[in-house]
Amino acid sequence: MCFGKNLMALLRRRRSPEPTREFCYGKIHRCVVTEANLDYEGSITLDPALMRAAGIALYTKVEVVNVSRREAARIMTYAIAGEEGSGVVCLNGAAAHHFARGDIAIIMAYEQVPVRCLPTRTHTVVHTAGAAGPDAKPPNKMINVVVHDSGALFSALRGGRGP
Repeated sequence: MCFGKNLMALLRRRRSPEPTREFCYGKIHRCVVTEANLDYEGSITLDPALMRAAGIALYTKVEVVNVSRREAARIMTYAIAGEEGSGVVCLNGAAAHHFARGDIAIIMAYEQVPVRCLPTRTHTVVHTAGAAGPDAKPPNKMINVVVHDSGALFSALRGGRGP
């Protein structure tokens, strides 16, 4: 063996990690892409108001789905902040090949959550007026924000029993 005896003993004593699940904690639903900038270094530029409402932190990994295209592009990137109140949703870099101004998109943010903590998490959905198009003033105006309590869902899935 290449490892010393002390390291092997430590590894044997170490408890297995707690199982986790990827949990969607925030979503910006049916927003309109206001811009696609191929000549930028990657990422998605979002209005900070939308980011706050969905709970998406700066530089957090997000998944973006293009609802408008038949091939339904689904990409992963990270969120950066644009101008406050602008309604901006701009795909940057290579992602711009899969999105165009006027496309409808869904942006989802995830986190790793220990299984035992799932019933305590919430999922926030920000509904926008993306269907009004990229020229609306401002585009992607928030219609409403819905917070789903996962505890109630887990209880219902278990027949009314707790977590």
